[in-house]
Amino acid sequence: MRKILDRARDTGHISASARVSLRYEQRVLNSCVIAIPVFHPAFNPSSAEERRTQLRGCVLAVVVLKTSMQQLRNRM
Repeated sequence: MRKILDRARDTGHISASARVSLRYEQRVLNSCVIAIPVFHPAFNPSSAEERRTQLRGCVLAVVVLKTSMQQLRNRM
């Protein structure tokens, strides 16, 4: 988890984890975690060091792979 947060912060871009197994209601779900770094809207960083000092936080999303794949298949 720390790796995707650091990567999102340092690049300034969305970062996703590899597959992770998460427990939910006595089940284990294959998922991935997506991190979106949040900076001040007027902030225009030129380096990873500036992004490290100006990071306000990250928005995290957990994507359950089976559910996402089923929804994609249903749309095709």
